Amino acid sequence: MLKKRMAVWAAVTATLGLASCGGDPVDRAAKDACACLKPMYEKMTAVAEAMKKGDMSALESMKDDMEGNKACFDKLKRDYPEVDKDKALQQKVSARIKAMCPAPEAFHMGQ
Repeated sequence: MLKKRMAVWAAVTATLGLASCGGDPVDRAAKDACACLKPMYEKMTAVAEAMKKGDMSALESMKDDMEGNKACFDKLKRDYPEVDKDKALQQKVSARIKAMCPAPEAFHMGQ
């Protein structure tokens, strides 16, 4: 379920639009998305480590963090509305996100 939520968030991030001011818009969108993903990636890594030690309560604590991080992704949607309309831009932003801030090993557990 955690992997599924993160995959959904990654997809939401990939569907962000592009702002019209300064720099490469794909890089800007990806950089902003990475800023949203970084805390979640850090938390996922910590939760995975805790779970390896048998502490399943860490997983429950992540639920609250994910809700709190929603505001960051909501802001990205507002800041970059055009990518939602352009599949090619979505793919470029998604590829750039993967290059700039790849998901930690904890994200790939069970794959």
